Amino acid sequence: MSQRNFITLPKKECLSEAKLIIANAEKKARSAEAIATSDPGGAVGFLIISTEEMVKALILTLDSNGFKFREVAGMDNLFKNHRLRYLVALIFAMFGLLSEDLKTVTLEAQKDLPRLMRLFKNPRAMEVIVKRYLFMKIEQFQGEIKFFERMDTMRQIGFYTDAAQNVPINEQEYHVVRKRLITIQEVMKGIMVAYATDNDVFDKIKIRFQKQMKTEGWYDKLGDLVKRINKPNVNSYEALANSLSNFSEDIRSGQD
Repeated sequence: MSQRNFITLPKKECLSEAKLIIANAEKKARSAEAIATSDPGGAVGFLIISTEEMVKALILTLDSNGFKFREVAGMDNLFKNHRLRYLVALIFAMFGLLSEDLKTVTLEAQKDLPRLMRLFKNPRAMEVIVKRYLFMKIEQFQGEIKFFERMDTMRQIGFYTDAAQNVPINEQEYHVVRKRLITIQEVMKGIMVAYATDNDVFDKIKIRFQKQMKTEGWYDKLGDLVKRINKPNVNSYEALANSLSNFSEDIRSGQD
């Protein structure tokens, strides 16, 4: 299907199209594995394309379930501009980091719930823990931003030769990239599976979330973000990194 048709694709066809895109994403990931040793640069290129495809599939899956992401102003660029898809993937990378921490906290709570409850009853101790956590997480997020900012360069290195400017990707770098991108893909797959599963409790949550998206103007805010990202001569990654740095400084100032 031509990319220009994704925006106008009827809602009832979105899920079936998303499944085709997922199949293509998985095919690209298998192609990456097949050539990882002989052509690690090309393998990275295939992994990046695989992740881009997962982003498109996710948007179509969500819209097939009643969301309106394709109606957001400028969202058509998501199906044309791979750099915009990298930013979406970056958001899910951050989400993945947070979800791993949530799992850890849940397991710790199961082991020693009384200790966790004592912490909640001590505002000063909780404030110190939360601030330390935020500092650590901001540092991790900055690393993710730098990684995704390099995505387009890695994509070019993977498929094209320009020895004067680029150093070829080796197999070790391929495995580093693979670990990160496959983790992000699994997060997106998990969301798509959840929305494809019939569950009364989840359906109620989904409907509430869809209403919030409209009543709280999240679609409009997303449209404004897409507009800023698509501005010429604007480094969206640098702007995001600066925002995180400013947030970190605000937290630090609060400690003084």
